[in-house]
Amino acid sequence: MKNKYTSPHRKIVIKTRLTDTEKLGFDNMLKKTNLPQSEYIRQSIFNTKIDVIVKPQISTEAIKKLLSEYGKIGSNLNQIAKYYNEGGVLCDHINEKLIFSLNELIKIKFTLLKIVGESYGNN
Repeated sequence: MKNKYTSPHRKIVIKTRLTDTEKLGFDNMLKKTNLPQSEYIRQSIFNTKIDVIVKPQISTEAIKKLLSEYGKIGSNLNQIAKYYNEGGVLCDHINEKLIFSLNELIKIKFTLLKIVGESYGNN
C-alpha cells in the first residue's frame, strides 16, 4: 500500500550556497529540531520575524541642487570677503547680506545631512 501524500505538492526549487561554517551551523540546528531539511527551512522562513531595513536611494538631483545653491552662496561670501580685504567699510547692507548668506549655508548643510542620514537609516 502506498503512503498517501498529505502535504501540498511543491514544485518550486530555491537553491542557495553556504560556507563550510554556515553549513555546520545549519546541520547542528537541523539536528536539534528533528525535522526534515525542507520543513526546517520552510518553518525558518515563514515562522521567523526578520527585521527589514530599507535604505532609500539618495536623490542625486537633490544633491546637485544643494551643491549648486552652496556654490552660489560661497560666491557671495567670497565677494564680501574681497570687499573687506580691500579696505571696505562695514555697512548695514553688506552685514545683512553676510548674515543671510551664512544662514543659507547652515540651512543647506542641515538639509544635506538630513538627506544623507535618511539614506543610511539615521533620523
